[in-house]
Amino acid sequence: VQVTSLLSLVVGVFKIFKSLRVLAADTKRTGSNATLTDAYDRAAYRLLLPPLAAIVVGYAAYELVYDFHRGWWAWALNSAVALVYGVGFVVM
Repeated sequence: VQVTSLLSLVVGVFKIFKSLRVLAADTKRTGSNATLTDAYDRAAYRLLLPPLAAIVVGYAAYELVYDFHRGWWAWALNSAVALVYGVGFVVM
């Protein structure tokens, strides 16, 4: 148990230092605090969120009309879950 815990600690520390080196290299390459990854993330959000919002609103309307819910709260919760799953997909 101690050997596996020590190994996981070593691997975790290695990952932290590796990610810091990659972040420093990316910052140096772009010449500012905004990294290339941040630019790609902003572009992805800008392009994917409007269609996602339309799909989630359409899904919520479809569920409201064609599916049975015990009350408005259940419908709102189901729609919120769909929104969370959709945003999780965009973030992924």
